[in-house]
Amino acid sequence: MNSFTQRNLKWFGAAVVVVVLAAGFFWISRHSGTTELQKAKFTLGKKDMPKVRSSFSPKNTDDAISRIEWEINRFKDPTLGRVPNNIRERELAFARNIPTRESLGKTNSPGAVNWSSRGPYNVGGRTRALATDLDYNGSSNQRILAGGISGGMYRSENGGNSWTLTTALDAHASVTCVAQDPSNHNTWYYGTGEYIGNSANGRFSANFYGHGMFKSTNGGASWTQLASTSNNDPQVFDDFFDFVWNVVVTSNGTVFAATYGGILRSTDGGSNWSLVLGRNQSPYSSATDVAVAANGDIYATLSRNGTNITEYGVYRSTNNGANWSNITPTGMNTDPNRIVIATAPSDGNTAYAFIQFGNGARASDHQLYRYNASGNSWSNLSANIPDFSDNFGGQVGVFSSQGGYDLLVKVKPDNANVLWLGGTNLVRSTNGGSSFEWVGGYHPQNFVWDNHHSDQHSITFLPNNPNAMISGSDGGLSFTNNCLASPQTWSFINNGYLTTQFYAISIDAQGGNELVGGLQDNGTWIAQTADPNTAWISIFSGDGAYNAISPGGSAYYVSSQQGNTFRITFPGGQQTYSN
Repeated sequence: MNSFTQRNLKWFGAAVVVVVLAAGFFWISRHSGTTELQKAKFTLGKKDMPKVRSSFSPKNTDDAISRIEWEINRFKDPTLGRVPNNIRERELAFARNIPTRESLGKTNSPGAVNWSSRGPYNVGGRTRALATDLDYNGSSNQRILAGGISGGMYRSENGGNSWTLTTALDAHASVTCVAQDPSNHNTWYYGTGEYIGNSANGRFSANFYGHGMFKSTNGGASWTQLASTSNNDPQVFDDFFDFVWNVVVTSNGTVFAATYGGILRSTDGGSNWSLVLGRNQSPYSSATDVAVAANGDIYATLSRNGTNITEYGVYRSTNNGANWSNITPTGMNTDPNRIVIATAPSDGNTAYAFIQFGNGARASDHQLYRYNASGNSWSNLSANIPDFSDNFGGQVGVFSSQGGYDLLVKVKPDNANVLWLGGTNLVRSTNGGSSFEWVGGYHPQNFVWDNHHSDQHSITFLPNNPNAMISGSDGGLSFTNNCLASPQTWSFINNGYLTTQFYAISIDAQGGNELVGGLQDNGTWIAQTADPNTAWISIFSGDGAYNAISPGGSAYYVSSQQGNTFRITFPGGQQTYSN
């Protein structure tokens, strides 16, 4: 992603969407049979919708409410007068048992379609969910879990050498966070729904509604949706669990989910939830975060986003989320759009809060604080957030989180003074935030870092080696066995991690195996064989867009997000461009 506005729908379509969704919220608020937080339902106000820059109003003759009521009447149970609870799960169960052509022995009949993967084997997509198994030892256990924001959950049993999709094909594919239960290592949870930056949506409302949370009891090999977090209308924004920013599990198995609206807690493995921090009425905190300290304390953050709410900032609980103290640092911006927090695994008294406000396009739109729990005090490190554009790197050296789209803080497991900040670039401090070094994302020489990618979202470490680190970005997964190296080196481990987002693809009309794809923030690539395990070849940068192949593959036409179009040929094996 090269700029926040590149992910937004044009104003006309966005305004129509707002009207239709608003009508849906109105209908649901009158007809919902849910009365308890177990379903985490709420009614959204106008301020709760993603921002749309438009003054356009649909025609008065567009009766959206009647249209939605007519649609609901088609599907409701006439006895209940509403759509039954859990109908979506029942529909899926019914669909799984419908006889297929294969089961009827008609696979060779006209119209039968067989699908096979084409990749891209070596290109990964945006990764917000990333974790290593607590039992990872480099030999008998090399398990890593990673999830794409529109590609589902994947598991590797060999340290990233290969990946297997573990999300069911009919389950929601927008994976945003993942956590393992430290009291039962076979149990994992992941959340869904991306609030900002998804290419499935557009202009100033680039979100992908989630569908609750999922749980695994077999080490991430398969997943079951938590009924307490699902709803009958995943296409409508009306639920805390439509957007899950983060999930953590305490040593006693208590689960905390940072969702749109607040922090929810489950003490029974996700069967029931209660709102323990945040508001149960509009307006809401759209961005939240939660973290567990080494001493068991819980930290959480709530955004404000231009609303008049007073419940925002940084909070701490010392009794498993039963009560919270507002520990927001003095001097923190009073209108934070997003706050992320990280605790130091080696020191239960240390935490870092990273705040984004304004448009998040420069270092001055961010603040960094370090917290000392033993003294209940903060140190303001904001002046040290790096801006490398003045010395080297040009525009790519600016510290930008693109409106909070890519905002990350992470602490090294064995040293509370080593931390990473992520925006478009990845920077590292080895002295508690006093200074930073550029270690990933874009490169100072105005290109992308080798085997790394811009737009940082997640970091995890190998439990058996605190110097071995995996970075999740818009380019998938990058690994280093020495996270303190200078200069930093990386290796991609996207080996079958099929999470890229395609804007457009083209095939050879003459029937060859060549395939060209334009990918979100990953440029344009070519597959030259039908083998899904063969690496694709990069032929153009930026956000890949529309493309075409001349018959027989004599030339390729590619474009990027700014509308530039090029003709690419390979005379004598050398790539040439013309526009």
